[in-house]
Amino acid sequence: MSTRSVQHEESNWGSRFIEGALYPFAQVAAPGLLLILMIWFVTRGFAEGVGDGVRSFAGVLLPLMALTFLVKTTQGSERDPKSGIMAIPSWASFLAMLIIAGVTLQLLSVSTTIPIVELVVSAAFSIITFMRTSRTHYVSYCLGTVLGALGYLVLFGVPSL
Repeated sequence: MSTRSVQHEESNWGSRFIEGALYPFAQVAAPGLLLILMIWFVTRGFAEGVGDGVRSFAGVLLPLMALTFLVKTTQGSERDPKSGIMAIPSWASFLAMLIIAGVTLQLLSVSTTIPIVELVVSAAFSIITFMRTSRTHYVSYCLGTVLGALGYLVLFGVPSL
């Protein structure tokens, strides 16, 4: 067997591992983590009082409803539905979600009367859920979210809740 074919097999093994294990992990971990955080914040809001719970729930629903409206009105137009409402490069979507995930974890310890954390978490979840314009973009959103959260944990540790 030549050296070239061995190198080709090794690169195929790495590619298969990335596509078979790491991409699916990111595609489940990113929306799963954000969904768990949304449920936790709403539950915590209701534990503090009905008004706080309703406000937290509204903070979670606002980005979901806004993006639902934007996606549905975009799909009904004459534009190509594959272009979506955000025709941005995959590196930009990755970078945006990386920053959003890091900011979200930083905001976990912030307690304000405005449900800012719920809005940020729900916005990230909404982007991941609705922006499946292509597999490349979807994976970029998910990987950005996971790497942003992991990067925050490595740099700053677990945030105080």
